[in-house]
Amino acid sequence: MNPRCAGLALSALLATALLIPGTALAVKREIIKELQSEYAGHTYQLRMDLRGTDYFAAFNVVSENGVHYRGRELSILFYRLETVYLDRVSNEADNEVRLTLYRNRNDAKQVRGSIPGAPLPVGPDQESFVGAFARDFSTNVILELKAGKKEPEAQRGQIAALMERLFYLKEMPTYEEREEFVLSHPDLPLPRLCEITGFNEDLIRGILKKREAGEPK
Repeated sequence: MNPRCAGLALSALLATALLIPGTALAVKREIIKELQSEYAGHTYQLRMDLRGTDYFAAFNVVSENGVHYRGRELSILFYRLETVYLDRVSNEADNEVRLTLYRNRNDAKQVRGSIPGAPLPVGPDQESFVGAFARDFSTNVILELKAGKKEPEAQRGQIAALMERLFYLKEMPTYEEREEFVLSHPDLPLPRLCEITGFNEDLIRGILKKREAGEPK
């Protein structure tokens, strides 16, 4: 098995182990099934940057108060305006829903296809070894709800609102949002900025020059 497939498989095995629901399930099972059916298996454009995860303690958390990172802060894996593939919706304790994201469907398929041949490492280096592969290929987002298990309709409404906060579901990024991305990421390579924003190189250069000259956007 090549190293990439082995790494993907390790990520999947660990993610699967940690996604098994515990006893303190706070989101009704039928809601999770509805979310899996409606949202999983599709590609979405991000409204926010998402950092990597080690599947042990690091999570991107989205709540009605905004987005924050739980655990030691890892580097950005997926930038806002990029597209990601939502592979799985699962239940978490304490009124939380977990979304497992890959860059694309192919990466997710490689993970599942590689699971049988990949042994998990053992010993003190297991966390760093598996976590490194996880950060390369996928991340997770926790949707943090206020409504409890006995409030299913409120939970559905809060989940829908948080999905809108995380992804562009009903509209496309505006020109101003794409321009702001260029201005806030001037150190990204020009081809990368073109890929993420859809702008051509001349337009991006013009936006950056305007900023350097101190002119209004």
